[in-house]
Formats: sequence, structure tokens, C-alpha cells
Amino acid sequence: MKLLKNFLILLGALFFSLVAGASLLILETWRECEGADSPELSAAIIFGNEVSEQGEITPDLSLRLDKAVELYESGKAFLFILSGGNPNLSLAEHEAQAMKAYLVEKGLPEGHIVLQAKAGNAIDNIQFAKLLLDSLDCEMVFVVTSKPQLCRALLITEQSGIPSVGVAADVSGGFLRLCAATIAESFRLLYFLAVEQWQIPEELLIPQTDFQLRYTSL
Repeated sequence: MKLLKNFLILLGALFFSLVAGASLLILETWRECEGADSPELSAAIIFGNEVSEQGEITPDLSLRLDKAVELYESGKAFLFILSGGNPNLSLAEHEAQAMKAYLVEKGLPEGHIVLQAKAGNAIDNIQFAKLLLDSLDCEMVFVVTSKPQLCRALLITEQSGIPSVGVAADVSGGFLRLCAATIAESFRLLYFLAVEQWQIPEELLIPQTDFQLRYTSL
């Protein structure tokens, strides 16, 4: 019984250490991105998030989109790839359309916005976006998402062959919600490191998707 108790304690300590380490990695990533100089790049990928039941942009998503507006108004990016953030493809398309409407209302030209919602997860969305970026010869891109998700997003883009610069958006709801979101994302990051990163194909297969989702003329 004592041996089992010691084993459970050791297992719990290991689990806590992994979660704490992932949380620190997430924290360090967004702090480093916030302190870095922002270059001028041609494109930005905006990670989506769920919209409300009424189809309205949520506070978390609006904070990400406002970062995209800042990049455009400062002349740092002119092409914005909107990635639907829902595994349900029909909902993801709806979210991407809502994101586009928000940015157009904020003054971004409609021709500078590309919707990317033909995928079931973040990895697929990034790999689909790579087709467009390759066609435009983009050497680096901005990656815009929430502070907790930024670390995993940058890992996905870099392992998909897309050198990227992170742009961290705040999380609505204050400090406690930021802490809760960071802890939750630490589990997601650990799963990515343990499982999902090994599923990224070495060669990108062209998916069955609309032509305008792969190429655009500005």
C-alpha cells in the first residue's frame, strides 16, 4: 500500500511538473513576442474562435481581429487569412464569414481578406493556408491569436514550413480567466507535443477545396 501511495505521489508530481512547464512555455512565448520588434510582412494568419449563438463576434475573437486591424493600419501587413476555429466545417465557414464582416466594417479592403475554413482543426487550416502563402512567395507571416494559444500556433506554423512572427491578443474577462485559459491550453499543448506534431505530413497534399481559397489577386 505504501509503495502504491508513493507511486501515486510521484505520478502526481510528474503530472503537475508537465502542466507547470507547459504553462511557463506559453507565458514565455507571448512575453517574448510582445517585447520583440514588429517587422513589415506581407501576410497575417488570424486564428478564429467560436462566435456567439446569434452569430456575433465574441469579445475574445474581437481582440484578435483588432490586432489584425492594427497591423493593417500600421502598414505592416496587407493580406489577412482568416482561419475558422471550429471543427464543424459549416460552423467554421460561418465564423470566418463573421470575422471578414467585422474586418471590412473596421476598414480593411475586402480584396485583402481570404477565408480559410475548409479544415477540421488548426493544423489543417495552417497547412491549407501554406498553399496560398507559397503562391505569394511569403517568406514570413504574422500569426495572430490569443496569448495562451500563441505558443502552439507558432509551433504548428513553423513545423508546417511557415516561418512566423507571433502577435498575442489579450483574453477577455481579466486576469483570472487568462490564468484559466492558460492552464487549459497547457493540456492542449502537451497533447500537441506528444501526439499531433508527429501527424503533420512531410509533404503537403493539395486538398479538395475552392480555387479562390488557395490563390488571390490583390
